[in-house]
Amino acid sequence: MKTSSVKRVMIVLSPVLSIGRDCRLGISRYMREHQPPWRIVSHPGWRFADDRWLNSWTDPVDGAIVWNFGKITYKGWMSPRTCLVGVINYDLVGKAPIFVTNDYDKGRTAAEHLLRLEINHYAYIRRPGRLSQLREEGFRETVVAAGRPSPTVITIDDRKPARIFGKVLAALRKSAGGAVGLLAYNDSIGAFAADACHEVGLNVPGDVSIVGVDNDELICDSVSPALSSVQSPFEQLGYQCAAALNSLFHGRKVPEVNVLPGGSFVYVRGSTRRALTSDPVVGRALSLIQMRFRDPIGVPDLCRHLNMPRRTLEHRFRQALGRGPYEHILQMRIEHAKVLLMDTPESLYKIAIECGFNSGLRLSQNFQRLTGLTPGQFRDRSRKSPIAPASRPDVKKR
Repeated sequence: MKTSSVKRVMIVLSPVLSIGRDCRLGISRYMREHQPPWRIVSHPGWRFADDRWLNSWTDPVDGAIVWNFGKITYKGWMSPRTCLVGVINYDLVGKAPIFVTNDYDKGRTAAEHLLRLEINHYAYIRRPGRLSQLREEGFRETVVAAGRPSPTVITIDDRKPARIFGKVLAALRKSAGGAVGLLAYNDSIGAFAADACHEVGLNVPGDVSIVGVDNDELICDSVSPALSSVQSPFEQLGYQCAAALNSLFHGRKVPEVNVLPGGSFVYVRGSTRRALTSDPVVGRALSLIQMRFRDPIGVPDLCRHLNMPRRTLEHRFRQALGRGPYEHILQMRIEHAKVLLMDTPESLYKIAIECGFNSGLRLSQNFQRLTGLTPGQFRDRSRKSPIAPASRPDVKKR
């Protein structure tokens, strides 16, 4: 197979979930930037990566980027020369290189967020598989290191009515004697947990504060209150998978397991927002910041809205959160800028405006002060730097 020939590439990633949508965006961005001689092959079941269509597909391809390999035989369109790259799929270890996000770091990040809510009891809703195990480890070890009891681990059957699971959460809330901080394996399970709470009269976030994983906006924003979630850099993941496939086409070796760097953060929404502090004034300020941090809002705006002197507001913020209101606004803007730098090709000026800064220079100055990197360095590292092979905690051997 000549490396200069056009390669027929199949992408087996369902756009129904954020992992499929965002990974496809990353693959498209790689193709725009590098112009590899590829032709993307379509198949009738591409919209849902349907097993029946994929297993009956008989037209061989040169390469494929796949997600749900475990249930698919691929015999019809794979040949001994087909190059394969796996997306968050440990079933492929030993068969093809795989690319994963740092799931241990996601569990750690969720725990750190919930610990700031001054909650004493924690729980994790698990699913079968290694990804869930890694999130559980990161969550549990961070909670225990903070001096809290080890989180309760819950296994659910989401095929049963939400009320049944709600009774489990109600019993957990009663035994805890206070609010429960809950990490769900993903956003779908988080949404199910929120519905279960409503079914049995538990208040979210008063009785149960819930964090999901993946920050799938279609799911998170459909929950009431909206679901806080750990951001997953799936577009970056797709970009790196495309780069790896191109390397395989050119005969270059790719490590077996490749882990994207950490840097996870929680996109805060209503399912945890009101529990951030017991101070009602600070809580109102946090809600306003969450809604308007992309606007040129400042501390004077908060003071006018709350009818409170600046010195008093800053004092109450520092007592409640350990930082002032300006620092909180700035942190939210920088975290949002990180997502845009990783997942979009937008210019620095456009990102600055989107994040509430009045110029690219102001964004650069604050970004470097808080992260130690310029926005350009951060973007370059997140997209171009080598992915860490199996030395990170979320690929440790068992």
